[in-house]
Amino acid sequence: MKELLQKHPWIVPALAAVILLFAAWGILRTANPPVKVELWPKAYYYDLKAGTTFVSTIDRVPPVPTPGGDLPDGQPVGVWAAVFSCGSCDDAPSRFVGWLEKFTPETQKQLAALIEPRKEGFKDFNPYETRNLWDTKGHVMATKDALDRWVPMEDPEAEEIQLEVAKHCAAPAKPTRCSP
Repeated sequence: MKELLQKHPWIVPALAAVILLFAAWGILRTANPPVKVELWPKAYYYDLKAGTTFVSTIDRVPPVPTPGGDLPDGQPVGVWAAVFSCGSCDDAPSRFVGWLEKFTPETQKQLAALIEPRKEGFKDFNPYETRNLWDTKGHVMATKDALDRWVPMEDPEAEEIQLEVAKHCAAPAKPTRCSP
């Protein structure tokens, strides 16, 4: 053994380096366990029939079917919900729905055509980031109190709805947009 080490003096440092690498890998592996990456980020939805929020993936272009079922005429009643909090988003009682969003049937078809080919390969697709590829006039919003009045997101009335959210929180708190 002594002859081998004298003939090949690099063996000891090489073995020490390999042992150190495995030790470092083991420490890092336990300190940073693998993170589960979801293919599609989550979004809040609102069931117009039940008046409740639920969570699903953002690749569902509203209106969508809901856990509570559709309208008697078969129309889906799930829409995106812009959920806010005056405190921590982790505190469920402090969360509130600022407004609701859905798409006209034409725009919904445009978005579905954009999303479908990406379902297997794009984990970060977000419809808001592709606004130049679909008819933005077909993106409409309403409040829970005025479900009979859906206005285009680009309409001045939509801006008023968004500004109303700020009035929901008592000063000095400001609303924070929450994501599931």
